[in-house]
Order: sequence, then structure tokens, then C-alpha cells
Amino acid sequence: PGEVVALMINDRLSPVAAWRRHRGLSQSDLARRAGLSQVWVNRSAGEGTWHARNAAQLAAALDAPVWALEGGD
Repeated sequence: PGEVVALMINDRLSPVAAWRRHRGLSQSDLARRAGLSQVWVNRSAGEGTWHARNAAQLAAALDAPVWALEGGD
């Protein structure tokens, strides 16, 4: 969605952070929904490099396609 792209460009957010904000989720909320630790979400999600299983868990929790979470800086 355009809102996610705008957050990535204007607020310089990573794709995961932009989707998270778009969905109105905190890091803790996202971690809980994805079945991951909040520490992992904080440290790893911004890098955009994860195991396929973790990427699928994040995508499902954000209701977003996996490819849309890739990339970053």
C-alpha cells in the first residue's frame, strides 16, 4: 500500500517497521502474533535477512507478502 511506501520513504523505516506501523502494531504485538521474541523482532527485522520460516511468520502476522518485507536501508 501507498501508506507503507510513504512510511519507508518519509520516515526512513525498514519494510517491516513500516508494515508494523501501518497495521498499528507494537514490536511486542508483532512478536506475539508471529511467534517470535520481541528481541528478535527488534534486532533482526530491520535487517531484512531471515530464515524463510521467520519471514513467513512475519508476513502472516503483518498480513503482507514476504517479498514486501525484504530490502531495507
